[in-house]
Amino acid sequence: MTVAVIGAGIVGVSTALYLKRGGANVVLIDREGPAAGTSYGNAGLLASSFVIPTNGPTLWRDLPGYLVRSDSPLFLDPKHLLKAMPWIVGVMRRANRKDARTAAHAMAPLIANSPDEHLRLAKDTPAERFIVNEDMIGLYASKRAYEKEAFAWKTREELDLPHQLIDIEALREQDPFFAQVEGFPIIYPNHGHIKKPGAYVQALSEHFQTLGGQVVKAEVSGFTTENGKVRAVKTDQDDIPCETVVLAAGAWSKDLMKALGIDIPLIGERGYHLEFVNPSMMPKTAVMMTKGKFGVAPMEDRLRCAGLVEIAALDAPPNPRIFRHLEDTVRETFPELTFERIERWMGPRPTISDYLPAIGALKTVRNAYAAFGHQHLGLTAGPRTGRILADMILGSPDNYDWSAFDPNRFKRAPM
Repeated sequence: MTVAVIGAGIVGVSTALYLKRGGANVVLIDREGPAAGTSYGNAGLLASSFVIPTNGPTLWRDLPGYLVRSDSPLFLDPKHLLKAMPWIVGVMRRANRKDARTAAHAMAPLIANSPDEHLRLAKDTPAERFIVNEDMIGLYASKRAYEKEAFAWKTREELDLPHQLIDIEALREQDPFFAQVEGFPIIYPNHGHIKKPGAYVQALSEHFQTLGGQVVKAEVSGFTTENGKVRAVKTDQDDIPCETVVLAAGAWSKDLMKALGIDIPLIGERGYHLEFVNPSMMPKTAVMMTKGKFGVAPMEDRLRCAGLVEIAALDAPPNPRIFRHLEDTVRETFPELTFERIERWMGPRPTISDYLPAIGALKTVRNAYAAFGHQHLGLTAGPRTGRILADMILGSPDNYDWSAFDPNRFKRAPM
C-alpha cells in the first residue's frame, strides 16, 4: 500500500515514520521540505498539561482587555477581520465552562504523556538527543493571577495533571536565571522541551528516509478521485499515485479539505518567536510566562521566546510591531539578559474554531485521513497523533475514543 502524507511538520513526519515502521510504502510531500514551518518555529515546549483551550471560560472576561491594552498578547489585522469573523464567532460561541471542560477531557489522552511519546518515536535515532524530559516552570504575575484560573486547575486535577507551588525565593536559589524576576511560580511535572525543533523534525525525516521512505518537495494543488477514492495527489511537479492519503498540511489544510468535501473552520493563527543568540544566561528548564503569554526554552546556543497570537492573512508579511512588543516584554522580564544578536521568525498555527484537531478518516472519500488543527500544541501532540493515524490506516486502531477529533464534524463542501 502506498500512503501519501501531505505535510512534513512534526505531525506528518510522525505519521509517515510510524506508517513506514508498520510496513507501508510512504511518500511524504511538502512544498518546502521537512520542518520548514511551525514545526521549526514553535516554542519547543512539550506542554503535557496544557489541555485547557485558549477559548476557555475566562476569554469573555479577558477579551476586552486584550483589545485595548498596549501589552496585549492578541493582535488583530483589521484588513483580515471580516474574513476571519465566522471563525471568531465559532471561537467565542464555545468560550464557556462546559465546552472547555469537554475539550480538555478530549485533549488529555492526546498530550498528557507527550515526553514519553516523543521518546518512543525518536528512540535509537539521531533525533533522540534533542528531547529534554523535565519539569517545566510556569510563572504568574501574582498569586491573584494564578487563583483567577481556578477553573483550569480544577479541570487539570480531574484529569490527574498535577502541579506544585514553589516560593519565588526557592526558585531563585534553584535557578539563578530568575534572580531578578518577580512573580508567582509553579512547577509542571512530566513536561519538557525540544532543544532545536527544526533540527529534531529534520532528523526524524532523515531517519524515515533511511528506512526507505520517500520525501518529495512539491506543492499540492488537489486530488484525482475515482469511485469515491483518491487515486493520486496532484502537485506542481508530477502526480503521485496512492492508495491512501493523509492530510497533515497544518494551516494550509483548509483548501485541500474543501477539495475532499469538508469545509473546516480553520485559520492560521500566527505566532512569533525571537531567538537571543549566545545569551548571557539560560534557564535550567523551559518556562511558560503567563504574563505576556510566551514560552521560554533553552536551545543549544540560544534562548527562544515564542508566543503571542495574531489574526491575519496566511500570506501577510510579519508585523514588526509584534516583534517589538515581544522584545520589549522579554527585556522587561529579564533585565539582566544580554546576547550577541536576535533572530526573528513568524509562522501560522493551524487552529480550528473549537480548538480541537481533526484526526481520523473522512467520510466524503473512502481512503483519506485528516491530521491537522493542533493549534498551539502541534509539537506536543505530534507523535501521538502520528501513532493514532498509522494504527487506523494499518488496521489496528487503539481502544481510545477519539471521536471528539472526527474531521466529519463540520459541514460538507461541494467536491
